Amino acid sequence: LRGVFGGVVLIVFARTPRLPALARVAARRTAMPPKWSARMVKAGEIEARMRSFRLRHPGTVASLLGFNLLVQVVMFTEVWLVLSAVGVAADFSRLVMIEAASRIVKMMSFYLPARVGADEAGAAGSFALLGLNPAAGVALALARRVQALAWAAAGLLWLARAGMPRRLPTHSE
Repeated sequence: LRGVFGGVVLIVFARTPRLPALARVAARRTAMPPKWSARMVKAGEIEARMRSFRLRHPGTVASLLGFNLLVQVVMFTEVWLVLSAVGVAADFSRLVMIEAASRIVKMMSFYLPARVGADEAGAAGSFALLGLNPAAGVALALARRVQALAWAAAGLLWLARAGMPRRLPTHSE
């Protein structure tokens, strides 16, 4: 996980483009199919656009990164609070592994409606792999599901009270 994050930071914040150089090295060392060569060119174009945006809007990028960091802190705090409530002690490295496993399960189960059962089973499995009680993993997944439902209910309530017009406009208005 640190390697992926470090690679993204290296690519986005490096002074010179990195993907074209990586593509040249890969092409020299392996017999890269033309399809992959075209994808590397496209990835280089995406990198150039990201770099251009970062240089034109440094304040926006800093705000995005700061907000993302805040969200990560809140999510780790959420995991820590739920685990503390069910009596499971977890250090920072385990919290990172739990959060990474949760995201992997979410990415792999995107096709399931509301990921019903996938989050819970994934959490139980990842907790078991980490030597923790699988029931604590299910408790975490259920706490997150309840939280999502609460936010959805709050949004629907807001929409019903303030977001919808009292009457529909007519064509003459």
